[in-house]
Amino acid sequence: MGQVGQDDVGSLVDHEIFIPIPYFFGFDYRPFSNLLGGQGIVVSNCDKWFYDDFTKDATEATKTYWGTNTGDWGPGNSTTNSGIINGNENLMSFPCSQVEKMTPYFKDWNQDNKNKYFDKYEDVDALLYEKLTNLALTKIKYVDRNLDYNEDVQAMPDAVFTVNEANDHRLDFDTKVNDHHLWQYHRSNGFTKIGLAAGGKKGEKGFHAAILRINEGNVEGTSLINKAYIKHQFNTTVVTGMNQYPFKFDLAGVISKTQTMLGTVLLPVCLMMGFPIFLFNVVNEKEKRLIEIMKINGLKMSNYWITSFFFNYIFMATVVIFFWF
Repeated sequence: MGQVGQDDVGSLVDHEIFIPIPYFFGFDYRPFSNLLGGQGIVVSNCDKWFYDDFTKDATEATKTYWGTNTGDWGPGNSTTNSGIINGNENLMSFPCSQVEKMTPYFKDWNQDNKNKYFDKYEDVDALLYEKLTNLALTKIKYVDRNLDYNEDVQAMPDAVFTVNEANDHRLDFDTKVNDHHLWQYHRSNGFTKIGLAAGGKKGEKGFHAAILRINEGNVEGTSLINKAYIKHQFNTTVVTGMNQYPFKFDLAGVISKTQTMLGTVLLPVCLMMGFPIFLFNVVNEKEKRLIEIMKINGLKMSNYWITSFFFNYIFMATVVIFFWF
C-alpha cells in the first residue's frame, strides 16, 4: 500500500505544471480586486504615473515625437496628449478617481524640477535618493503597514523613462523602476506591488502584506512604450503579458525543507526531555545533603565528578541516539 501511494504521488509530481492565464500588462486590476471584496489580491491604488527625462543628446524633434500625456480627462484633454505616449490613441488608459486623471500618465522631470522643486535636484536620481532616505526614517506601524498615503511614496514615480532618441526609424530609451526590497515603499497599483489580504485583522488601508513585482514592473514599463511605438507607427494594437514557464513540483525539496523546519523545532525539545532528571538529581543532592554524607564516609570528590560525568554523558548519549535513528 505504501509503495502504491508513493508511486501515485510520484506520478503527479512528474507532470509539468502550467498556468494557462498570464499576467497581462497595461490593465487596471483595481476593478478585479474590488470584485474579490478585498480578499486575496488587493490593488487599492489606481494612481500610476511615470517621469520622462531626456539625455543631453536628445533633440527637440525627439521630445516632440515622444510627446506628452498629463492624464487630464474631459473634453479638452486632447491638447495635453501627443506623440508616442498619447493616452487617447497609443496607450490603454483608465480613469482614476483618486487623482482625477487618466492613468497611466507622464510628468516631465525637467519641468517638475524647475516649477515644483525650484531646481533643487541635480537629476531625478537625487530626488529618488532623498525620498527613499526619508522613508527609511519613517516608522511602519504593525497594523497599518501600507504607506500609499505617505507623501514620499506619492512623490516617487512608478518608473523613469530616459529618452535618448525617438523618431520614425529609431527608439532609444532606458527604463528604471523602484526596486527597493520593502513593499511599503511601492504604491499598490499592480505595477511593482500587489497587496495581499492575508486574513486576520486587516490594516487600516485594507491589507498588511504584499508581493513585489520588480522584474515584472521593469518589463511592463518597457513593454508599455514599445506597444505605444508600434501603435503610433503602424496603427497596430499589441497585447503583452508575462507567464511562468512550465515547472515541476520539487517533492524531494519540499520534504527536505519540511524535515529541516521540524528538526529545528523538535530536536531541541527532544534533547531537553532528560533535563528534568538531571535537575532532579542536582536538587536532591543539595536538599538531602547527600554529597556531605558521602564525604563523611570517605568519598573522594574526584571520584564523584568522574562518576557524574560518565552517568550524564551516557544518559544524554542514549537520548541523542534514540532520536537520531
